[in-house]
Amino acid sequence: MAFVCATITQPTASDAGKSCRSIKPPSSAAHRPPIVIGHRGASYNLPEHTLEGYRLALELGADYIEPDLIPTKDGHLIAIHSFDLNVTTNVEKLFPGRARTQFESNDPSLSGYFANDFTLAEIKTLKVKQRLEDTPARSPKMDYIFTIPTFVEILDLLHDWTYNVLPVIERSEIKQRQKTPGVYVELKNPSWIYNDTHGEVKVEDLLLDTISNYPFAKKMLFDPKSCNDDSEYSVPPLVLQCFEAETLEYLRARMEADQEMYRNVLPPSVYLLDVCPDSNFWDNLDSLKAIDAIGPNKNCLLDTDYGTAQKLMKEAKSRNLAVHPWTERLELEFVSEKFDDAEEELTYLFCEMKVDGIFAENVNLAKRVGAAGCEGESSTLLSSFQSIFPREVFPFLVGGLIGGILILLLLKLWSCHSQTRMLASNYQQIQPLPENFDQQQTV
Repeated sequence: MAFVCATITQPTASDAGKSCRSIKPPSSAAHRPPIVIGHRGASYNLPEHTLEGYRLALELGADYIEPDLIPTKDGHLIAIHSFDLNVTTNVEKLFPGRARTQFESNDPSLSGYFANDFTLAEIKTLKVKQRLEDTPARSPKMDYIFTIPTFVEILDLLHDWTYNVLPVIERSEIKQRQKTPGVYVELKNPSWIYNDTHGEVKVEDLLLDTISNYPFAKKMLFDPKSCNDDSEYSVPPLVLQCFEAETLEYLRARMEADQEMYRNVLPPSVYLLDVCPDSNFWDNLDSLKAIDAIGPNKNCLLDTDYGTAQKLMKEAKSRNLAVHPWTERLELEFVSEKFDDAEEELTYLFCEMKVDGIFAENVNLAKRVGAAGCEGESSTLLSSFQSIFPREVFPFLVGGLIGGILILLLLKLWSCHSQTRMLASNYQQIQPLPENFDQQQTV
């Protein structure tokens, strides 16, 4: 195990516009497995976006639980992926006749039981089921048992896990910090919500208000002491993600302006991509200030030629952006035909593409593949050196170490050779004893 001196950096006003802790593990965090984001909880095992699913994801070792947030009619943020509640709940049975038609929506492509047409009290009467019903791989036995959680309830779950559960299952305080998970928040279609409510609901402000009013927010999400960059890397406690870059820019600006609340402990922002990036995308991205990572469809790295996939990773790396593809699912219908199964696909993403993290519905598989590492990785001894020294200088240090050892061996050989010659010379100078030496000694 490598031991290093951990330096805690306090954020200053000059740090404005930067995330205090990177979503991209530093090079000093040797062989830190890629980040595993529990996509909507542990949604392969349990219905998505439920407290029970999030809790299971934490138990399986997810670095993040990932809620999609949508506002209710009365201004509460709830976790659900689809605006249409009928996709994953029994809303049609409990509230018949409450669905919108396409003509009642400001988007002709949308219809259904819109979540933002229901109050929180109404939402809480609904029960959740598995989204994917046409596959025998996911059990329906847990359908219609769990309810839709609020964002506050999710924060409570994370707080309980961090401060009550971890201390009783992990003795080492260092490992507790390393294993402390975070919440990876997606705001769903902010511009559509704003238009649908005729400008009355700006979901970005609703998110910030909810966070500001949460009693443990400063301690759990915005503690300046959490800003470190050493081998004891732990993930940022809060990540903001969205398909709309304007939302991420707006949130960053609001948080920069409120130093009393956020204390410059700015959460990383992840720009989700619905199309694979081209040269125009990278040119436009350079004009944005708040982007710390991108979240492309994994097919941008899998269902394309190797050179194009490598270019995406190279462009991101040149801008110091983390890459978190979505979404790894166990069923073969979601696995590229290039691979036999999801495990092989994940290994390729981790070891060949070198992605920094993955959205995974099968958390345990993603953790296992990450922990297995990649062929040809350094030994534990080399890992120790890598945890102390930056990756860029590591080859020079290894070369210097090997060279130093060779020089020491040569010096040792020269020393032994010199001593041998000296002994030989001394031996030649020794005079033979007289024949009657023994007799002389007895006289």
